[in-house]
Amino acid sequence: MNKDFIKEELDFLNESEELIQHILTKYSTSNRFKIDTFKERKIKSLISRCIQSEKEYLNEDPEEYYDMYCQDQNLN
Repeated sequence: MNKDFIKEELDFLNESEELIQHILTKYSTSNRFKIDTFKERKIKSLISRCIQSEKEYLNEDPEEYYDMYCQDQNLN
């Protein structure tokens, strides 16, 4: 697997995390009766751990990662 693929996917994961975190912040701020500050932090931590796991998976086994998430890209 080439380094460009890994970099592109790492960028994608970073952008995805930023977007999800931003949306969560916006949502929780206007819905405190559903998500208090403690729960918001807990969810953000969960998101970070999930994304970090995906980054590790990508770096440890890029071919398997590709097969799982990216092979359909070639169909477009």
